[in-house]
This record gives sequence, structure tokens and C-alpha cells, in this order.
Amino acid sequence: MNASTTIDPNAHVLEFLHHYCDPENQFDYAVLIRGRWGAGKTFLINKFLKERKERAQSKNLYVSLYGFTSFRQVDEELHRQLHPVLSSKGMKIAAKVARGLLKATTKIDLEDNGKADVTLNASLPDIDLAEYFKTPKECLLIFDDLERCSMPISQMLGYINAFVEHEGFKAIIVANEDEILRQQDEKYAEIKEKLIGQTLQVRSTFDSAIESFLPLIRCERCRNYLLENRKEIELLHEQSQTDNLRLLKYALWDYERLSACFTDAHWEKPSAMSVALHIVVALSFEVRSGRVREEELEGILSRASLFGRSKNEETPSSRVRARYPEVEFTQGLITSDLLKPLLFEGWVNPADVCSVLDQSPYFASPESMPAWKAAWHGWDLEDSEYEKAVAKVEEQFAKREFLITGEILHVCGLRLAFSDVGVISKSRAEVVEEAKAYIDDLLKDDRFPDTFETNRRDRMSWEGLGFSEAQSPEFSQILTHFDAASEEARKKALPAIGERLLKTMAEDPQKYFRLLCVNNVEASPYYDVPVLAAIDPVIFAERVLALPADSQRSVFSAFKGRYDTGMLLRELSDEKPWLEAVKTALDARLATLRPMSKYRLKNRLGHGIDPFLAPAPSS
Repeated sequence: MNASTTIDPNAHVLEFLHHYCDPENQFDYAVLIRGRWGAGKTFLINKFLKERKERAQSKNLYVSLYGFTSFRQVDEELHRQLHPVLSSKGMKIAAKVARGLLKATTKIDLEDNGKADVTLNASLPDIDLAEYFKTPKECLLIFDDLERCSMPISQMLGYINAFVEHEGFKAIIVANEDEILRQQDEKYAEIKEKLIGQTLQVRSTFDSAIESFLPLIRCERCRNYLLENRKEIELLHEQSQTDNLRLLKYALWDYERLSACFTDAHWEKPSAMSVALHIVVALSFEVRSGRVREEELEGILSRASLFGRSKNEETPSSRVRARYPEVEFTQGLITSDLLKPLLFEGWVNPADVCSVLDQSPYFASPESMPAWKAAWHGWDLEDSEYEKAVAKVEEQFAKREFLITGEILHVCGLRLAFSDVGVISKSRAEVVEEAKAYIDDLLKDDRFPDTFETNRRDRMSWEGLGFSEAQSPEFSQILTHFDAASEEARKKALPAIGERLLKTMAEDPQKYFRLLCVNNVEASPYYDVPVLAAIDPVIFAERVLALPADSQRSVFSAFKGRYDTGMLLRELSDEKPWLEAVKTALDARLATLRPMSKYRLKNRLGHGIDPFLAPAPSS
């Protein structure tokens, strides 16, 4: 079904609005256009105004009430739109005596019982539109975003009522009424009943919206591709159940941002482009509707989340996959590393996009990828290619060639999958034991990866690919063993790191500070690691005294920045006896120093070390 044959679910809304605005039809009420945010209310109003213009009915004033805090702001907006005419006819915006009297006496009888139920003293406009529009019945006032007005809604309705009831203007009010009802304005229902004579519901119209949104796509190639795939986009929009056309527009823009990075070679692979479109559009709906958080994106795109959970256990990944059953989230073409900056920060790196796509199975041959990565994409490979990748992984595993934390964990998870597939003749229990032996060998040979980087690694993935079998108990056993080995490797590495810190302290005291203390310049790998305890306190004291005076300041500042956190009593508790020994060593040298150096050191000890060695106050 094409756009020309699609029935517009809002046709009756437009028809009534034209009937309502016909000068020959007399009405003493306003019309409420209601619908959820993003449903296309403003889009429909713009279409209606365009049709009025084509019918030579152009006496319209449109005001968005978003953020308005006073009636004066509404007056000023109306005045701004009328200013060219007002200035030529000498119209006055100030309140007149007659209007002042009206403001003092006008009330609304809500019950039609002769009693004034609501006083509008503060709700009447100062601007006199009747002086410009000699025939108010030909003029239309439109007030959009009523629910986003920062004033009581009932008061704003009273303001609008002054135009409708007392001056004969026709008015259309556009609002997300569900949000208004949540505000629990006690007078809203009463004044609505008096002012609103007709309420019309707007429903999302994909075909009209897409025709409006596609011209906003500046990249011609992307625009044509989206046009060719509009039915796929419509299906995703329906499956999202957001009923929000604004989210649709943002999703198209998100895809344009990413696709602008594609090369000709990428565009020439229809299967890859289809996967990219589906993933970006679907996840744009999920992220922008607030249903997916940044930390959940990884699991949605990871094959690991397909396994290891009971069928009845609901997760963010399972919810998203159930909502979009045709989308291949785990294909490895688009990674979370690409989508996180795009969907959560609004930027994308073209070089990264091309690199990730080129390394995916859609564009890279298995031979051009690391063996473990080719095996990770095994679902997309021919049997012969998969078996070749597995054989290479097994060879490298036997030779202990994997030395990067992410690669080690990927290979351990993959080998569990190899066992299930039957491509290696090992049970899962045997795979676990071989993984532990691999880790032990690296530790024994001092080839264990950077232990401090390891401590802060992503527990679910590496290089944008989720670890296979990450949810399984066998992988948990491997991870536990890896963490224990990591802790041992960290302890073994501390003396060497301490030596490097002493050298850095002499060459770049500011960097020494940043390595030990959390800061806004660079990562601090040792802020919670008791690395100073691995340094001989007497040697440390001598190295400090050998520094220039301004460099000593950075060292003592590091003590304060490091221990003000309270970690000296927790993670850094091993450094407390060390700090006491440093204090003793420096105190012993005080008598040997010249007056200014002695005075300066005593002062710095008093501010940089003594407060952290003082006994805790008794409770």
C-alpha cells in the first residue's frame, strides 16, 4: 500500500477543524487537539494551517506555551506576531480602562446557576486583538504545548477563555492531556467543561510523517536508501509501540549520521546495509524512549546474552529482541562501541565506523581477521572456514600466544562453545581446567597481562564483542581463577611499579600526583592500589629530600589527595605503616637540614602526613 492509498486516521480531525473555522459557522467554544508527545499534533496543525493558506484563510496566530511563566509572555508573543500591523495602525497594547473594569468584574459561571465559580482577575489578556481583527470569527488562535506551560493550566485556560467567550475568537488548544491530568490541577476539569466544546484525538500517521522527514535527510544516498526501505522502517516503528513520530525523525537522523561514514564498498553490500539500518533505527527508538540504558546496550548486541539464562528470565536483551524479532542484533556488524557515542552523545568517528565494518564477516575474509575473532563470527562462516579458525585458535592456545586480557577471556569462552559444537574433543569441564592451566602458566612465566588494566576491564566484552558463554557457570569459574591470578600478579608487580613511581617523582612530580590521585586530566591506575607500601620508606624519604622545593609540594599534595578519600583505612591500609615509617625517616633528617628547608619540611609534615596518622577520635 502506497502513501496515496493509505487512509489518514486524522482526516476526520482536519475535516472538523475546517468546519469549526468556517466564518459562517458560529461557535462559542474552543477545540482541544489531544495526543501523546510525538504523536504528530504539531505536524497536523501545520498541515491544517497550510490548507487554510491555500483557501486564503491566513488570519492565524500561533503560540507555543512551552515554558511560559506569565500571561505577559503570551501577550508579548501575540504582539510580536502582530507588530508590523500594530505599528502601522497605532494599536495600543497597554490595558484600557474598559478592559480594566472587565478584569475586575468578569467571572465564569461553571454550573450555569447564576453563581460565579471562578474569578479571572489574573487571567485576562492585556492585548486587544479585536482592534486588529475587526471580524474575530475569521481569526484563529492556536495555543500549542499547553501541558508544558509553567503556569497552572486552569489559569491559562481562563486566559484563553477571555478571547473565546468575550471577544468571539475561535481557538484551538493543542496538548498532551495525559500529562495535564497527572498535574492534578483541581480546576482543570471544571474550566475545560466550560471552555472546550470539542476534543479530537490525534493518531500517528507514518506515511505523512516520513514524507515530511525524508527531505530533512541531507545525504542524497542515505535519503534514497531510506525511501526504498520505508516499509521496513514503518514495521520497526510499529514494533516499537512508541506511537511517537518525533522519535521516528530522530532515528532517521541517527542513521544518517552513521551512514555518512559508509564507503562505496559498504553501500554495495545490501545485506550489511539492511542489518545496519534495522539495528540503528530499532535501538534509536529504544534509547530515545528511555527503555534502554547505556550499560545495557552491550548485552543487546552480544551473542553471549543468548545463552546461559532460563527461558522465563526477562532481561533488557530479551525484551528488545522480542519487540523486534526480525532484527539481527548479534550479527557483529555494528558494535556497542559505535552506537554508544552515536545514541548517547550525538557523535560518531568515521574512521572507527569503517574499521569495525571492515573487520566484520560481511566485509573481511576469515583469513584477514585474528583467528579468535573469525571463530567468534562462526555462525556466519562456512563449516570449512569455521573449522580452520578453530584449528588456529587451538594452535595459538597451546603455544600460549594470547597475552591480552580481552583475547584470553574471548578464547576461554569460545573454547566452551567449541566443546558444545563438537569441533574439539573436550568436555566443558576439561576446557575449564585447561583455561586455568593457561592462566597459571602465564603467571609463572611473568607473562600475565597488565594487572591494573585488567582490574578495570569490561566484564562482558572486549573490542565490542561479548564474551561467549559469559553467563555460564563454567565461564564464571574461569573468571574467578583469572581474578585470583590477577591479584597475585599485581602483588608481584608492585615493587617494579614502585621503582617507576620514584623515577616519575623525580622527573615529573605532577604526573606522579596524577598516577596516585583521582584527577580530571588522566586515568589514575593506582589511586586504590597500595603501591607505595612496596617502596622502601627510607629510600623514599631520601628521594623526597633530594627534590626541589616546588616538586616536594606535589609529593605532599599527593598524600593529601590520596588519603583524604578515607581509603587509608580501607583499600590502602597497607600504606599506613609505610607512611609512619616515612614520617620517622623524615623526622630523623630534620636536624641535618638548613633553617628554611627544616621549617618547610616540618610544615609539610604537619599538613600532608600527620593528619592521617593521628588516632581516630573516640566515640
